[in-house]
Amino acid sequence: MPGKIPTFVFNDQALQQFQEYVVNAVNSILGNPLLDGRLIKDVLLASGDNQIEHRLARNYAGYIVTKKNANVDIYQVAGEDNIYLVLNSSGTATVDIWVF
Repeated sequence: MPGKIPTFVFNDQALQQFQEYVVNAVNSILGNPLLDGRLIKDVLLASGDNQIEHRLARNYAGYIVTKKNANVDIYQVAGEDNIYLVLNSSGTATVDIWVF
């Protein structure tokens, strides 16, 4: 997960309040788990279970199929794992997957 942005102490109260507003807004964005992921492109899925190495070096929180070249149903068949995402596909397709 990306780190938090640093803050500074200002003598100007208006500048200090503005910094707090900006820091809170940016930190809320940086805290979004969707940002801490990777795009796995051109994954060939066969009909049935498919094991995909996500390379996050931690358990994944979720995934989003961002592109697919066929009208197939895709769903997760295994629990969280720090190495693999296991997806079942109703048919053959090439997909891009954002895993986070």
